[in-house]
Amino acid sequence: MDLSPPYAKKGEMKQAEDITAKKIATESATEALRGNPLIIIPYNLYYCGMDREQEKLALKLHIIKYLNLLHVTPEEITDDMPMFREGLGLDSIDSIEMVVMMEREYGLKIENPKDGREILQTINSMIDFIEKGRAAKAAEEKA
Repeated sequence: MDLSPPYAKKGEMKQAEDITAKKIATESATEALRGNPLIIIPYNLYYCGMDREQEKLALKLHIIKYLNLLHVTPEEITDDMPMFREGLGLDSIDSIEMVVMMEREYGLKIENPKDGREILQTINSMIDFIEKGRAAKAAEEKA
């Protein structure tokens, strides 16, 4: 599987439609992960115009990778599915892994455990947190 372009330096990123994430979006994520278990969507990809649906797919792929859920495909994770208990069935150890994932992949820390419960409920709540964090970072950079 061609996963070009390789990691690009900041400023050298191509348009989102030319990047690996769109190719992955059209294929089975499980097949993509089997072909290269180290698929990582670059952090600065989130600054080059991915739409919300592409961001959701990227987040689902990160969850599958970080939690080693290779039996689950992104299509099986709905945007409003609860991540814990009756939904995806994650547990407290998985929540710690997801907090680590948010920091490593998105540069966002979840400081308060009560906030974490709200943020990590669904794909939509996580994307909302990522978008708010991105907006806050952009505002900081302008100031």
